[in-house]
Amino acid sequence: MLSKFWLAVAGLLLGLALAVIGVNLAFAKQVVLTVDGDPTRLTVVHANVAEVLAAQGIVIGPHDQVYPAMAATVSNGLVIDVKLARPIDLVLDGRRGRHWTTSTTVGGILAELGLVFDEIKSSHDPDAAVPLEGLTLTVDPGQAVSVTADGAVQPLRAHGTVADALLQAGLEWDADDLISPPAEQRLSFGLTINLVRVEVRPTTRQTDLPFETEYQDDDSLYRGQTQVTSRGQVGQAIQEILQTFHDGQLVSEVVTSQRTTRPPVTQTALRGTQAPPAVALEGVWAALAKCESGGNPRTNTGNGYYGLYQFSLRTWQGVGGSGLPSDASAEEQTARAQILQARSGWGQWPGCARRLGLL
Repeated sequence: MLSKFWLAVAGLLLGLALAVIGVNLAFAKQVVLTVDGDPTRLTVVHANVAEVLAAQGIVIGPHDQVYPAMAATVSNGLVIDVKLARPIDLVLDGRRGRHWTTSTTVGGILAELGLVFDEIKSSHDPDAAVPLEGLTLTVDPGQAVSVTADGAVQPLRAHGTVADALLQAGLEWDADDLISPPAEQRLSFGLTINLVRVEVRPTTRQTDLPFETEYQDDDSLYRGQTQVTSRGQVGQAIQEILQTFHDGQLVSEVVTSQRTTRPPVTQTALRGTQAPPAVALEGVWAALAKCESGGNPRTNTGNGYYGLYQFSLRTWQGVGGSGLPSDASAEEQTARAQILQARSGWGQWPGCARRLGLL
């Protein structure tokens, strides 16, 4: 049986313990401690976050993340978020290194690296858990290429061949379409891939058929002169055509058949055989010819002007000439130049006429 003394001592100690408990309860705070997404509600009397973590046996390493900071004061209702770092032996595009992460899944690690799972090859699925001791993760990010098709440019990372990149870009093609580089070529960094849609369409078209001219010599006309006696008529035909389009733009067409619906009518004409009257190329006309063509009646520089006086075809025909002026004799060219000058003046040769003082 306990003596009265010890009963008194026990009562005193119990009272002191209850007093201490009462003081602690008076200063207690309710907090939520979340470690890697797993929340726990705690009643604590600690002054700061570091003391709370120490009391829970949580040791914070240099790569771990704590919010709020370790020195932050603990208040009632505080949420402490702890993310523990995991070491990752990362093999990225053939290069090996150590990567620390607080992500708890492989998908989180890939997101940290800016990689999209659908565009890469990974040794682990994106929803695979990452243990605290870490893991070895091998990632092949593929080749950075760009695909141009249907009016759009799509950059992406792909593996394998050009065809694989096109499929990854969600594109389909047929045997007529043009792919460059070739579909079987292996991908390389920075490669530009082009897909051109090729479409072949049949169509029909009405076209003119030119008429021919039959000539009959006539000595009442000067050489180089012609006179139509029966006008020809242009014929018509229907053509069957295959047109080739690249991305909607016509690039070529082939006539596969032609059916005449109205035949052309041949034209008949007289062709002069009489020698033109001799014209002396002297004086002002000699000087003008010298200025315009160097005095060469066969001048044809390809600029649309011909002969001694640099006639255009329209002007030459307007004064009765036929064929090319440069094929006519010097006498005929001079005669027709004189006709032109009589009608329109020296302004028909403005540069040389000014140089010769005719204007």
